Amino acid sequence: AFGVTLYAANQIGHVNDINNEIIDGSAAATTALARTSRDLRQAENGLWALATATDADETKSAEATIAKAMESYEKQNGLAASAYPPGAGEIHDVLSAAKNTVTVVCRQAVDKIKAGAPLSKTMQDICSADVNATIGKAITFNDKLIAEKTRLARAADVVAWDSEITALSVMVLASFLLIGLAVVVTRRFIVGPIRDSLTVMDALGRGELAIDVPHTERKAEVGIIANSLI
Repeated sequence: AFGVTLYAANQIGHVNDINNEIIDGSAAATTALARTSRDLRQAENGLWALATATDADETKSAEATIAKAMESYEKQNGLAASAYPPGAGEIHDVLSAAKNTVTVVCRQAVDKIKAGAPLSKTMQDICSADVNATIGKAITFNDKLIAEKTRLARAADVVAWDSEITALSVMVLASFLLIGLAVVVTRRFIVGPIRDSLTVMDALGRGELAIDVPHTERKAEVGIIANSLI
């Protein structure tokens, strides 16, 4: 029983380790990357506002929105990389793509609009299209993280199931061993001597008075029965 308890405790610890790996690793990275998509949309809104700005205050407000969104984007990207080191390279690539989208591609679209290009078509075809592509990269990587979470969750289920089966099997086996031992002890030290005494009784009943009476040295009921036959 003590061994089963230790085994169960060890397996429970293993399952907890896997769950912590999910929570602190791929799950945390998934959440952080989802927030980067929100931040990139905020930056896109700021770029649209910048494209339509007509004075210094509007331009300043738009630039502040863009800067705040990208600051948050970079922070969340870093959290994702820290949470899931195996994917840090790909996560950094997504950050680089986002920076290029905001500081280069979308800025070029804004410059074209300021030079007279149509607002909606230019922003949608150039800026928004690149934003969507960058968010798509984050979503693609998030799919990998979700697959990793699923794999780990299944591994935890397997460990838990194996632990239950093993512990149950050990307990059942131990029960059978205890029952078997009880049967052996009962047959050898109780049933056997009583049968011997019954045999003596039968012999005495047939007049065989010289028969040896076994188990007279025993105490308790078996010895009492044997000594009563002497």
